[in-house]
Amino acid sequence: MSLVLPLILLLPLGLILAWSIPALRPLITLLTPWAALPALVASYWLPVGTEIQIPWLLLGTRLGLDSTGALFLSLTALLWWLAGLYGLCYQVKDPHRERFFFFYLLAMTGNLGLILAQDMMSFLFFFALMSIAAYGLIVHSGSEEARRAGHVYLTLVIIGEACLLSALILLAVKTGTVEMSHSSPATYGPVVLTLLLIGFGIKLGLLPLHFSLPLAYGATPVPGGAVLGGAMINAGLLGWLRFLPLGEMALPQWGNGLMIAGFAAAFYGVLVGLTQREPKILLAYSSISQMGLMTFGVGVSLGAPAHWPLVLTVLTLFALHHALAKSALFLAVGLTHHSGGILVRLTLLLPALALAGAPFTSGIIAKTALKSLSPLTAPPWSDGLPGLLFASSLGTTLLMARFINLTWPKGLGGRLPPGMWLPAIGLLLAVNFATWLWPAAEQAAASSLTSAAIKSGGWGILLGVALFILGSLLCHRLGVSWFIPSGDILVLIERWLSFIARGWNKVIHPIFRLQPQILTLPQRLSGQWDLPTASAYLETVLRRWKNFGLLFLMIALLLFGSLII
Repeated sequence: MSLVLPLILLLPLGLILAWSIPALRPLITLLTPWAALPALVASYWLPVGTEIQIPWLLLGTRLGLDSTGALFLSLTALLWWLAGLYGLCYQVKDPHRERFFFFYLLAMTGNLGLILAQDMMSFLFFFALMSIAAYGLIVHSGSEEARRAGHVYLTLVIIGEACLLSALILLAVKTGTVEMSHSSPATYGPVVLTLLLIGFGIKLGLLPLHFSLPLAYGATPVPGGAVLGGAMINAGLLGWLRFLPLGEMALPQWGNGLMIAGFAAAFYGVLVGLTQREPKILLAYSSISQMGLMTFGVGVSLGAPAHWPLVLTVLTLFALHHALAKSALFLAVGLTHHSGGILVRLTLLLPALALAGAPFTSGIIAKTALKSLSPLTAPPWSDGLPGLLFASSLGTTLLMARFINLTWPKGLGGRLPPGMWLPAIGLLLAVNFATWLWPAAEQAAASSLTSAAIKSGGWGILLGVALFILGSLLCHRLGVSWFIPSGDILVLIERWLSFIARGWNKVIHPIFRLQPQILTLPQRLSGQWDLPTASAYLETVLRRWKNFGLLFLMIALLLFGSLII
């Protein structure tokens, strides 16, 4: 039975190799979504604990299926399957459809492989394969915006991979093995923790490492955006679950830092997302906000390791809810380009209500589970957590109201092809029922049906919608229209780099131009031993450099500052 594990990866790898034959590419394109189906079946059929070792691959590859991996595998395979089927029809007129699905197949292989990986090098290899292949999905359109998004994304990917490789090397040196399970709490120093938080935080959208997500989501075609926002973003969370010492040691300072960063992202994503005018970019900021809540959960675990099983259940439950709802909204954006019927409106409205935490949806279950973490935190978190979660739900409601306002169809015309609405319906059913049917969510589901939870969720939705309507009317009356470019702080970074470049051209670069003149000054003055002549020539040389006075002033200020210190 363990031989089924490598078959999950051998099928997509075989299709990747066959893609080198041009005559087979149309067939491989049609088969690409179905390559995820064996992983979906295996996640339910294989028992937890199934494992296989391949000693000749990398540094000794070990593939396995634990309880956390089984949930992530089923969720990820479902999203890649349905989004791929949707994409076959959505991009039927795309002249480069075969190229898109080649990168789709590569990224899917990496995403499935990192879930099964049980050793450090295999995880890093598949994580890198997924991340780098996603570049092909982002730049697929070839537009200037897509190329810029791809460059920013790939830059952060390289930084993240360098951090992860450094962290895993340090872990392997300290433990003497590349196995994940042999890491002890004593091996996690500040350097390793920082590298792991940065490396996986880039994929997760951790502030301030988030700015590639809005650019990537906006540039990627709808099917690629669905897996970026639903499946691949969860790889960052899974990386934290695999490699951080969660449940093993108490790190209250690190936990408080992550909790603060989590809620900062939760509210920051809402504030910036409300100013967006492109639905896919708005969904990116919604993902930043929702992943901030998961970051908060990881922080809780670092501060309360004894309650790790409960926190793990909450995190996986929230990841399940968010991934399904966000992918459904991406597919709904594509549907609005073809039709405005009742089905399209349902695919917009129901997942949006779920993300906002409306009663009787998966969202209210996830938010109820998060509230159960309140007793695990120390003051002031334990006192303020219910209010913060309510404010976060209110912000998500505002964000979803803005999304509906941007995407709501104006007419009822158009006919949807079955290849698009069938995957969308499948994902819509998963959003509404998967969380309710998951056994581990039984307690949170029961708590979400209490009158207090229903009342709180209902009032939050009504208040959020009312605030959005009032805010929209007020902005319209005052003629105010706020807009923050996608990537937000990236704009500031680019301006800062531009300022440095101008400074280089005006101040530093002339130094190198002046250097040869100063070095050759003795040779130029050879034979001219009288001081007045040499001084006059030196003054002439220095006057040619218009910024010499500024350099002299800077040196004087530095010397003066050193005397004060």
